[in-house]
Amino acid sequence: MSETFRLKKLVMYQGIVFATFFLAVMAVYVYLMFLESPVTYGFREGQSAFRVGLFGVSVFGTMFLMSLYLLIAFHLERIVIGEKRIWIRSVFQNREFDLCELQCLRWRVHPGSGSLLFQLPGKKLRVDLGSFSSHDRFSIITLLRERVPETVQEGWPEFCHLIALPLRDGQPPALRSDPSAKPLWITRQRYDRMAVIAIPLSIVFAAVLWFAFDIRQTSGFPLVIIGMWLLLRFHVPREGEMSVQIPTQGWDWSMIATLGLSFCGFILVVGSRRLPFNEATSVAIGFIVLLAGFVVAVFDIRKVESRRKLLDEKASREAPELWDRG
Repeated sequence: MSETFRLKKLVMYQGIVFATFFLAVMAVYVYLMFLESPVTYGFREGQSAFRVGLFGVSVFGTMFLMSLYLLIAFHLERIVIGEKRIWIRSVFQNREFDLCELQCLRWRVHPGSGSLLFQLPGKKLRVDLGSFSSHDRFSIITLLRERVPETVQEGWPEFCHLIALPLRDGQPPALRSDPSAKPLWITRQRYDRMAVIAIPLSIVFAAVLWFAFDIRQTSGFPLVIIGMWLLLRFHVPREGEMSVQIPTQGWDWSMIATLGLSFCGFILVVGSRRLPFNEATSVAIGFIVLLAGFVVAVFDIRKVESRRKLLDEKASREAPELWDRG
């Protein structure tokens, strides 16, 4: 008996919403490209509205094309798992094969929702599980684990700990691997509350830089914040999902330092013409400050990831047994 799995409807909804949004933003930038009198719209004398418009069309046009890709993928992509055969259909690949042809099934934990790599003679097929619903992801994993010979499966312990068990039990892996972790329920309303604060702040931030420092490149900053909000909001299932909270001792000084350095570096770079310094010196110092913020962030992330990796390695060794128990 064969079972067919298609992409979740959220992919289609995301494609429609993002395509509409980015198309509207593109229309604004196209309008800017053909302004007859840019000065009357706040541009400085000699400043090219065409270049600003072209930059916006390039950025948001790329995002629009990515949105169209989501719609195409929703209508094409599927995976069919039978007793002895598998059919994988995507935008760029279409292959049906017998399980006896399979040389290796590699369980991969990246990207975050997991992926599958099927190794066939002279061919590799990749399936990203994140585009399927949680129920379908669990069903796909269960069927493949049962029907594919265990001798050709690779990477199962880590995948089981980070992907399979959380789908089955409904709990993030950190709750099993990190004794200090606490459950945290994430909903779409959480990001809505953030957006209520972030969007007005981004508008004020862009307006201050425009009118106080004549930095007009940040005029599209609120649109970026809105796009991020929509992306985060619709990434969360309607019913919400469980995450984890790792308690910290005192202030997170590395995060504060990263944000502070990034903000100062940004002001120095984009406001170089309005600050009381030589423009080249201001830009150079700004990039150095930005680099310093990046270095602080990298060291902090590496420290956290090293600790998490040690905990996950221990939990991964115990995960297959927990899966077999049911």
